[in-house]
Amino acid sequence: MNSVRAQPSRTAVQRTADALREEILQAGDGARLGSEDDLLTRLSVSRPTLRQTARLLEQEQLLRVRRGVNGGYYACTPDAGAVADVAAFHLRMRGTTLRETVSASFPLLEFTMRRAARGEGATARAEFESALERFAGPDDEPSAARMLRDESEFMNRLLALAANPPVELFLRTLYAFGLTHTTDAIFADRPARVREWLIQRERLAQAIVERDAEMAVLLGRRRRELIERWLDEDLGTRVDEELSRAAG
Repeated sequence: MNSVRAQPSRTAVQRTADALREEILQAGDGARLGSEDDLLTRLSVSRPTLRQTARLLEQEQLLRVRRGVNGGYYACTPDAGAVADVAAFHLRMRGTTLRETVSASFPLLEFTMRRAARGEGATARAEFESALERFAGPDDEPSAARMLRDESEFMNRLLALAANPPVELFLRTLYAFGLTHTTDAIFADRPARVREWLIQRERLAQAIVERDAEMAVLLGRRRRELIERWLDEDLGTRVDEELSRAAG
């Protein structure tokens, strides 16, 4: 029995949530954990506590509650993208800057690029190469919107090929944060930048296809240098505009 009464330093809801998370981890996605009455008995808690806990775990995308026939409590596996979106919003609430996320992400990206180039997963590699073919469609004047949409797909396939769940989650979080700022801050109304980014992405992708890990890392560093240079240029422009307005 997963009784939750042995941890007096935490609230009843917190203790119940901890116990249910462990059950969900063991049960797996879609498994039926039991009816409400089953869980009340197994966890030794009150009905209000269990229902508050259920609402909390539903928000975390760990639990689904079904009513009626075949109802009960069911385990869920949270989507990594949704988890990253929540964490990215937390970063925004903390006042995180785009430059901070760039600095934090690139060591992880280098690790990911090296692993992706060496990745042996046949399915992940085939999906990566298939995505690259879709990107190669004609686009005489590439838009920032399309580039960023394709960039998200590129990153998804890169992360799948690298196959490292902790690093994937961290990068998804930083990337989700970056995408809320990137269009306005870097690429909007900047076709030359879009074209340069596409060239660098194509070169990086080719290095990964050719399994050239060191070249992939070098090209990843080139992408970092581009982003940092563009951020510096934009910051200088904003400072100049502010000084001009102040002088006026």
